[in-house]
Formats: sequence, structure tokens, C-alpha cells
Amino acid sequence: MRALVVLTLVAGCATTEEPPGTIAIHPITVRLHQPSEPADAAQHEADCAAGKPVGCHAAALDHYYAHTAADDVAALERFRIACTAGYAPSCNGVGTMYAEGRAVPRDEVEAVRWFRAACASDGSTGCEHLAQAYETGRGVAKDPEAARAAHARGTCLFEHSVGHDVGPCAAAP
Repeated sequence: MRALVVLTLVAGCATTEEPPGTIAIHPITVRLHQPSEPADAAQHEADCAAGKPVGCHAAALDHYYAHTAADDVAALERFRIACTAGYAPSCNGVGTMYAEGRAVPRDEVEAVRWFRAACASDGSTGCEHLAQAYETGRGVAKDPEAARAAHARGTCLFEHSVGHDVGPCAAAP
């Protein structure tokens, strides 16, 4: 089973007891992505069935992190439903499924198509994945200018998402 490890620095500080040039790092939490609790997962499915894109996305993540072939198929279906409804993070989810070859044959060209859709729908992570594709030439011709443009758009969209007024974001490449 694969798991994405997310490290979160809880606290860090320099103290007078530490030798000069060192920092005392206090506890670090490690959180593994995993499916929601059963009651929450059932609510996500109910929200998805009721036509709520965010519910479909949450249900997709529950299935995605279960790491089984049947769950991968369900994740892809729910990501597609939410993406079709305009929920950009789910477009990125579909692209990720194609990039990883989960529930579908690995197809980097198809992954780029979905990352582009996510970026055009104001999904910052989709823009970053699109930038990586242009940087590496995976699924699309290498294009440093397009990579810079996608990265700039992703950064701008992220800044807006955290409340920073950085002006309008350029169009997706």
C-alpha cells in the first residue's frame, strides 16, 4: 500500500540553551492520508448523490486513499462527476489518476488534458501539475515559457485562495 506522508512542523524555536547556529525543533506530526470515518464517508456519498460537487470530491478522496482497484474506479467516477460540474480540484484528481495509471491505463497526454482543465477552472494545483508537465515534457512538448506561465497562474490562484489581493491572474497556457 502506498501512502502520501505529510509532515507538519508544529513548532520551532531557537533557545538560549542551544549552541549558537542551531535551532531546537519541537514535535513534528506525521499525518498519513486515509479514507474518512465511515459516517463521514457515507455523508460524502449522500452529498455526491444529491449533486453536490464538493461531496463528490470528498467521496472521491475517500476512495482514492483506500488504495484498492475497486476504490480507484469509484474515485475516478466521482472525480469526473465533480469536474464536469466545474469543481477544479476534481479535474486535477482525474489528471492524477491518469498520470498514476489508477483505474485507467497510464496516459500522460490525457493527464495533461485534465490538468489544463483544472488550471483553466482556477485550480492552483492543476496549474502546478501543468507546469511540471511543460517543464519535463511528460504528456506535452517541453515548453519553459508555458511552464512559467502555468506556475505563475497557479501561484496567483493560490495567493487569492488565502486572501491576498495580487490582482488578476493570467490565463492558463
